[in-house]
Amino acid sequence: MQELRFDDIRFTAAVSRDQTWLRRVLGGHELNVQLAVGVSPFDEAGRILALEAELFEFGTAPAQRSRLGRITANLAYTPVVTVHRVNLVFPLTSLQVHAIEEARSGDVRFEVDLNATLPQAAGFPGCAQATEHIAIAKSDWEQQIAQLGPSAAFEMAVPYPLGDPQRAEVGRLLREAQRLLTTGEIRASILEVRRALEWIQHNVDWDQPGSKKLASQCN
Repeated sequence: MQELRFDDIRFTAAVSRDQTWLRRVLGGHELNVQLAVGVSPFDEAGRILALEAELFEFGTAPAQRSRLGRITANLAYTPVVTVHRVNLVFPLTSLQVHAIEEARSGDVRFEVDLNATLPQAAGFPGCAQATEHIAIAKSDWEQQIAQLGPSAAFEMAVPYPLGDPQRAEVGRLLREAQRLLTTGEIRASILEVRRALEWIQHNVDWDQPGSKKLASQCN
């Protein structure tokens, strides 16, 4: 538990591994971190606490900390409720999920750096940065990874301009394949990818350095 100290009020902030989970969303993934913010007694109500949170992950080396993302959130608090809960949602790409898997040797460790300000404070609106540590057991993390299914795929850039209606067809087919994959329609997704590859086979010349591919090799 960390303390966010201002001139006229103090907050406590705490996260729990039991309230941290990874889930898939359309086109990517999200790491949800529930933050419990405790408010000390005070008289004035209807104030705002502005939060900026940065998510970091540790690799195999103890001091190797990699930044995954940053989000902001606003908490409206009152003296009636002493503990407020804020969901911090960090978007993650498939590449980031794969990088986390490659870097870990067992459990997964995250850190969340919290910067808080009181926009309506009478005195200095800022406070010292606080850092929360999250450790997720190997078995729990692997269970969350398994629930992602085939959505955590490797990403590939397709250099076809969206402004060219003919070439944009490949991008449209691959985006549709990604959407179908996220919703669990695996066979339909494979069909869209095959249609994209067939378009490339019939419309792209293999003018590349090295050995030249034949049409029969483009399957």
